[in-house]
Amino acid sequence: MPIDTCPSCGVGQLKPAQTVYVQVVDGTLVSAPNVPAWICDVCGLTLFDSATVQNIEFMIGESGPPPNRHLSTPPAERGPGPLDEPDDSRPSAKPDAG
Repeated sequence: MPIDTCPSCGVGQLKPAQTVYVQVVDGTLVSAPNVPAWICDVCGLTLFDSATVQNIEFMIGESGPPPNRHLSTPPAERGPGPLDEPDDSRPSAKPDAG
């Protein structure tokens, strides 16, 4: 890659590394491990080679995203959560009228 200085922070150097490529496809999180990338050593900006991204997207497009087996439960079916119930264990911030 011809760029040495990070285009985001302008200070860091882009170093070759391998990382996880993550993308949401039709509501399903798809990840590809060990993808070659350039990562800034200061701000952490991650840049992927366009040919590599095209190959990954081509593979996803061939068969579609994997089935999403981790669908969240709608809030109405979960019941009340910790934020839905008042917490009486903490002292009130109101001063005593005494």
